[in-house]
Amino acid sequence: MISKPEKFISSIIWILSFSSIFCLLAFLYRIMPMHEAGLFILAPSLILIGILWIVAQKKNYHRLTLALKTGFWGGILGVLGYDLIRLPLHFLGLNPLTPIRSYGMYILNAPYSTLISDLAGFLYHFSNGITFAWIYTLIALGKNRWWAIAWGIGLELLAYATSFGEVYGLRTNLTAFGIGLGAHVFFGYPLGWLAEKPTLRLQKLLTIKKPLGIIGMIFGIGILISFFALAWEPISSLHTPQTLYLGPHALSAGWNRVEIDQSFTLQNTTQKDIRYEILRLNLEETLKATSSAEIQFPDPGIYQIRTPDNTWRSAFISIEEGGYPIK
Repeated sequence: MISKPEKFISSIIWILSFSSIFCLLAFLYRIMPMHEAGLFILAPSLILIGILWIVAQKKNYHRLTLALKTGFWGGILGVLGYDLIRLPLHFLGLNPLTPIRSYGMYILNAPYSTLISDLAGFLYHFSNGITFAWIYTLIALGKNRWWAIAWGIGLELLAYATSFGEVYGLRTNLTAFGIGLGAHVFFGYPLGWLAEKPTLRLQKLLTIKKPLGIIGMIFGIGILISFFALAWEPISSLHTPQTLYLGPHALSAGWNRVEIDQSFTLQNTTQKDIRYEILRLNLEETLKATSSAEIQFPDPGIYQIRTPDNTWRSAFISIEEGGYPIK
């Protein structure tokens, strides 16, 4: 029998668990900048969840503490599954980790993406996974794992239906939407597996034999190294707001932020002409060797620039109106 105080604390934590995704949606709906939401909503909410978790342990609220513990580890496993299945797509020339990089840029209010902002985006990505897992385990602990898979798929469908789907192009890019759906299955399955029999499987997970633990640790480190090696490509040390550099080795990949009334500069630092595309504008031009071009974007949004004649990665530009990439 769950006591009323335990139910009350559980309800408070469940509501606070929406704070992570609220940061992004509040930004995409022009409610408040993401860095302010992170500072004044997400951070205090996570601290309060930690305090309430301690209170639940001291009060011996078994189901609540089990749900929190299961959601924490289930969220981590889910995010690893979600990312692992997408990493091979990077080798195919796709950009499956692109949104993660933008989260860090927005949450730090940075003018362009860097290793530090990408790390912040990666941590925010995990906060989403863990809080989504808490939302699930606080109401569905012990349920069949297929409910968690449905929850994962539902998250992608919500992303499609919300402003996220518009800003990040899910509604116009069925490939990206399909990748997201498949990846969310791999988020939901490990979460559901753990939440299905939480006491037994947490015990197995946290008391794993040493050789397997070492292998798992190496595997996890490998995933982290893969993220930074594949998603963050330090091809150029040149970083200037509102400027994208081409060459000499490759496109200076990453993200830039530009206000709608400002122009954006493409700078060719190579000794050869480079053809580039801006997909959303259906624009294809050639930039002469060692020259530059000024581009004015017509509407707020996320724009992808790529060089189709090279194996260089795409770069992304967040064109904003008053600090938001949407009207």
